[in-house]
Amino acid sequence: MSDYPTLNRKPLLLLVLGLVVGTLLLLWQANEVPLVSYADGVSYMGATGNQGLYEHNILTSQWVEASQWQAFWKEASSFQWNTIRHDMAHYDIHPPLYFWVLHVWTHIVGVQLSTGPLLNIGFHLLTALLMVFICLRLRSRAYVAVAAGLFWFLNSSMVTAAQETRQYSLLALMAVLYVCCVLVYLQKKSNAALGGIAIAATLGMLTHYHFALLIGVSVIYLIFFFLTKNEWQHLLKYAVALSLGAVLFILLHPDFYVAFERQAHQAQVFAAENILPRTIIFKSTLIELFKPKLPIAWVQKLTLWLGIIVALLLSFNYTFKQKKGVTSFKSMFKKHQGLPLIVALGISICIFTLYVFQFSPKHAMNPKYIILVTPFYFIVAAQFCNRVLPKKQINYIIIALLMLQTFDTAFNVKRYAQQSQEIAQNISNTLQSGIPIILDTAGRGSLPPVLWHVNETTKVYASSQDHLVKDLPEISNAPTLLYISNLEYHENSIEKRQLVLQKLNEIGYAPTIKEQTLFDSTIYLLKKR
Repeated sequence: MSDYPTLNRKPLLLLVLGLVVGTLLLLWQANEVPLVSYADGVSYMGATGNQGLYEHNILTSQWVEASQWQAFWKEASSFQWNTIRHDMAHYDIHPPLYFWVLHVWTHIVGVQLSTGPLLNIGFHLLTALLMVFICLRLRSRAYVAVAAGLFWFLNSSMVTAAQETRQYSLLALMAVLYVCCVLVYLQKKSNAALGGIAIAATLGMLTHYHFALLIGVSVIYLIFFFLTKNEWQHLLKYAVALSLGAVLFILLHPDFYVAFERQAHQAQVFAAENILPRTIIFKSTLIELFKPKLPIAWVQKLTLWLGIIVALLLSFNYTFKQKKGVTSFKSMFKKHQGLPLIVALGISICIFTLYVFQFSPKHAMNPKYIILVTPFYFIVAAQFCNRVLPKKQINYIIIALLMLQTFDTAFNVKRYAQQSQEIAQNISNTLQSGIPIILDTAGRGSLPPVLWHVNETTKVYASSQDHLVKDLPEISNAPTLLYISNLEYHENSIEKRQLVLQKLNEIGYAPTIKEQTLFDSTIYLLKKR
């Protein structure tokens, strides 16, 4: 009979209540998504099997109805596994699993603003449940195990990450699933756990290539773990399981190397002066993960000082008041107890190194980009609290902190909903008016966020600034016109933008109001004189 802790009625009730509240917040947030971001648009094109078609489109430099562009992110025929896999390898840098799942999901709920965020709720729920299971397998008390899962599930930064139609939520799930299988293998040495490791490793690598960081850190840990016990046969079985996972990954995604070639072409030039600024950004990201989102200075300062005081009290209690039954800190590195800590530290160091030494893009650092490691921060915190907090008081502390976390996240979602309504109103007034649109790019990161929201019959002309300066399209006496400019593509520039505006002014179209912005695009409303 297993001697692992189980969830009795009260902690189980707390878990269910926390998951229900968190799910309601995620549903609220999903329902309030006001527009499609750069990444969302790329995801929907990939999931509908249209990314390759978009890259070779022939709609540029001509007036067409918006519906012809919008067809690139509409539902396509089912079961386009090979098309999606091929397109992700040749026109993107991500593996295909999330887009396969999203492909199925779009045929269930359709392609709409909430499609991706609704899918991510399921991934978040499963991640939280697996975190609770891991903590119980590590012999954390029931309330502590529940707290680990719920604090991650209700964390404002993690809730925000779930609103994007990207693979972040699935990556967190795969990471926790893999570590769960490794932990069970360390404890039971079962073949079923080895099979789980092979499957989880395959699915993880098919979700995001950064999953290799987790595999690498766990390999180092298990080499140390098994060889110090002279259990090399178990290490060999683990190596066979990973090899099987690698074979499955290659069979399912044989073109993966093409994405690495594309990424190599996009590599940034190393500059020593960027090390310090990027280090500061990394530090700010870790602070952002745990910082309250309430825009009240005294709340944030109070939280900081309470955290310091609690940490000191816990350290004092641990150092000077150890009681029978409270294990020493060294025990975290014996048997399997040290796995979450080593994973958390190892992946954090890898992500820090990749970012600070400029292997990762400058924009790729905020809590969603480190979601691979965030569940383990909370699991390690649960391990620590399980050892130093008195059993009687811990339950009340957990409930109180969960209430504060829920309030903070609810406030953040409410603020997001209010901002979304304002954005939606601006979009309705500007983009859904049926006014002809000229775009100075057809880049996949700029065009979908704009044209997603316009009427199907709106006339659209998309081309580069160079082409517009050289050959402005004919405009059939439209009383108003929208010029939407983006500087991220085709060597576009502010100077060329001004030339386009000058050309439009020469034929009688002048800006009437101050320009608006939509992500990286600038929107000009021009009126015929």
